[in-house]
Amino acid sequence: MFDLSNPQKRERFLVFIAGVTLCVIVMVIVPAQYRETIRLQNERDKVQKNIDDRERLVKNKDKIRSRLAAMENQALTSLSLALENESVSKYQNWLRDMVTAVGFRDVKDGGTPASSGTVKGGYKKHVFSVTGDGRLDQIAEFLCRFHHTQYLHQILSFSPQPVQNQPEIFRVTFRVEALSLPQVKSVNVPNIEEMPAMTDDDNHTLAAIRDRAILSPYTPPRPPVAAPPPPEPFDDVAFCFLTGIVEADGRPQCWIDYRTTGRKYYFFEEGSFMLQGLRCTIKKIEIDNQRILVSVNIGDELRTGYIRLGKNFEDFEEIEPLK
Repeated sequence: MFDLSNPQKRERFLVFIAGVTLCVIVMVIVPAQYRETIRLQNERDKVQKNIDDRERLVKNKDKIRSRLAAMENQALTSLSLALENESVSKYQNWLRDMVTAVGFRDVKDGGTPASSGTVKGGYKKHVFSVTGDGRLDQIAEFLCRFHHTQYLHQILSFSPQPVQNQPEIFRVTFRVEALSLPQVKSVNVPNIEEMPAMTDDDNHTLAAIRDRAILSPYTPPRPPVAAPPPPEPFDDVAFCFLTGIVEADGRPQCWIDYRTTGRKYYFFEEGSFMLQGLRCTIKKIEIDNQRILVSVNIGDELRTGYIRLGKNFEDFEEIEPLK
């Protein structure tokens, strides 16, 4: 135990108590104060965000009101059941008339449109369908005009099926979704007489689609026709014969019958002629052995060999060149 009567021990005890107290403050009070500071900063940020959102809403209120007014003019009505039924019926007629106006044939609607429930007292969805026979350009024109019609509707799907025996005609079924709003007080349906016309860009896109025939039945490409192989070059070497070896004017002479050309040659040694584009030279005529030694220039190469009496130049007996 500390002896508090001793001044030195009393001072040490006081220093110890002060140190413990400081540690408690650092470990408990400071973190709590830091967390409280962070919480207050987060609350301040939330308040500032709410203030910014409200200021932005005030600035855009005219734009929002204008957009809401436009949406009311571009939607069906669900203010009452009678007005809703009238609006849905008129939209179904408009959709059928629009398909007919672009040139579709045998146009039929899908009967009573399907409807979904409201969302928190807000909009309601109505799904319509219409079927008809049309060409690719008529399909594109309908899609273009529908897209440019300023209304709260969209095409959910369309399924083109080629009509048998009419490759350019498709049986198409469109499924369309339109919205109705409870605050709309009148029956607002697009006017069929005010359908937007196709622009030059639309016509250019349509031409590209038509050229690619993306909706046409698939026709496999015809297999390539192989070109006939070139005829083999005629080898007339087999028709050039050594027909005679005689002595004329005291010198050996050979007779050559080039039958494909009808020519007959009578050569002494060093005589030459062209055989199928190659220069042939009679280097030696051997009367006793009944053969001749012939050299043939093939490019930069010189080949030498014997041809015996009665044989043709295809029976060329090549000899090794001297080394």
